[in-house]
Amino acid sequence: MNPYYEKMFSQRITIATVFKTYLRTSPIKTSFYLFFNFILGIVPIFTILVNAQFINYALKIVGEPSVLPSAIRYAVFIILLMIVIEIGPNINNILLASMNQKVQYHLEESIINKVAALEYKDIENTKTLDLINRISQNPEELFTNILKNIVNIVIFILSCIGPLMIMFINSWISGLAAFILIIPFAYFAIKSGRVTYEARIEVTQKRRTYQYLSTILSERESTKERTLFGYGDAINEKYKNDFEAARKVELRPRIKWYLKSGSGGILSVLLTIIVMLSLLNPVLGGQIEIGMFTSLITYFASFVLRLSWELPDLLYNFTRNREIAKDLTKFSQLKIDKRLLAVPEKNQPFDSLEFKNVTFCYPGTTHPILKDLSFYMEKGKHYAFVGENGVGKTTITKLITGLYSDFTGQILINGKDIRQLTPAHKKGIFVEQYQDYARYSISLMENISIGDVQHMEDAAFEEKIKNVIQEVGLTAVLSKLPEGLDTRLGKIDNDSIDLSGGEWQRVAMARTAISPAPFKILDEPTAALDPIQENYVYRQFMQMHKNSTTLLISHRLGSVKNADVIFVLSQGRVIQMGNHEQLIGEDGLYRTMYEKQKEWYI
Repeated sequence: MNPYYEKMFSQRITIATVFKTYLRTSPIKTSFYLFFNFILGIVPIFTILVNAQFINYALKIVGEPSVLPSAIRYAVFIILLMIVIEIGPNINNILLASMNQKVQYHLEESIINKVAALEYKDIENTKTLDLINRISQNPEELFTNILKNIVNIVIFILSCIGPLMIMFINSWISGLAAFILIIPFAYFAIKSGRVTYEARIEVTQKRRTYQYLSTILSERESTKERTLFGYGDAINEKYKNDFEAARKVELRPRIKWYLKSGSGGILSVLLTIIVMLSLLNPVLGGQIEIGMFTSLITYFASFVLRLSWELPDLLYNFTRNREIAKDLTKFSQLKIDKRLLAVPEKNQPFDSLEFKNVTFCYPGTTHPILKDLSFYMEKGKHYAFVGENGVGKTTITKLITGLYSDFTGQILINGKDIRQLTPAHKKGIFVEQYQDYARYSISLMENISIGDVQHMEDAAFEEKIKNVIQEVGLTAVLSKLPEGLDTRLGKIDNDSIDLSGGEWQRVAMARTAISPAPFKILDEPTAALDPIQENYVYRQFMQMHKNSTTLLISHRLGSVKNADVIFVLSQGRVIQMGNHEQLIGEDGLYRTMYEKQKEWYI
């Protein structure tokens, strides 16, 4: 990761930061880009002077043929200026596109690394997700828009200063009128830019919703149910409503702005008339030549048009870009822990895990999901947490794996406080197969090998992969893949091979199996399976990891009854513990639940 970009995304980001970023990333091209824009900014000064001289000489040609060479010379100057005006923006666009290639790479890399190092509680926060969504979608465009906007404002100022000075010199009234015209347009543009960006923030949630609905209508995963249930029209209607709601929120301030700009056009016409009248007297008195008069009037007419639309748009975008810079700053100020990027430490032993009076509330809530929870686990045994949905089973695994650390009480791993262990240390001990396991659109080899990234380059690693594939029952699947282990899975391209739900389940199991972590967690990844199929998966998981410590999470008791120790959870506490025979012999929640569920397995 580039050190400059890493530092940039850890401090306040301003408009000046954007310029510094381009100069640091592409110093030569950025310098040329700024130089060409400076040339474009001063072209109007020369245009007024050259046009004035050309008109003056052109008017004298009939009476004084000797001035023809001078008229031709100024005509050539006009052509050269027109060429600069025509090709200048094209050169700038080429330079900017080249500059953006490097900036885009470094920005995306930095944002990915920053997000990867965020604490889990931030990832689960809706406002943070909205912020990341606004920042991560084409971040180079955010930087490009800021750069172009500031450069265009500078060009506008340069293109105005010289001509305004000429107008002041020739007629102070016309110069003053032009200056006064700028003030109201600038005020309304700045105000409109802020309101419009606030509207953009407001619709972020709606945009995410209708984008998700769009995937339902277009992705292959939903094709069967979309056809079966015929919900396409209903979802399309909801998509349209959400899209329209977002569009109207964003469009409303823009419409108000255009109405104000249109009314400002009336003022522009009046001031143009005033300028024309103010210049007539100096012309009649011989103080201003016809060429300068014509050139100034022509310029002022275009200047008024630019004031009506270009200046407001520049300032509107400037204000909007300031709000974008604030978003970038909010993102850069999110706290990260670089240790989260570390790979698991090798050869980490596991001896014991103990919860001592642990109480935990999710961020932003006051209701504790775990209340004064205590239990003890030791090496080599198979454990299970059972209970109704919502009693804290999955929450316990989040604390064990270090996703959350703001709990009260103590969690001890091998006798050490979990807060004293590094993320890499914890990753080296625990591996979990999640309920919502990922389906990566990469090769089968890569899908499994990311479970043990430290040994991916070992000579015997491929053989290890094949052994794991055999253990989880994927041998038949592998034999059908056209490129074997190198076959890309999923639906990302035409050559990809998609798997069934059960096959993806086994790929996730293989990832967990190949991990050298000594403590394996299976967190109800089979909620969509029937009880008998789930029971088989749990038995297979325990058999594969018979020499490891395992923790099984389930609300179906039949799936975990072979565990050495079963913890029964209710309202965030352990209310019973023991093996299946012990618990079934007690008059408690476990027996009540088991009696209700046993017919599932008959």
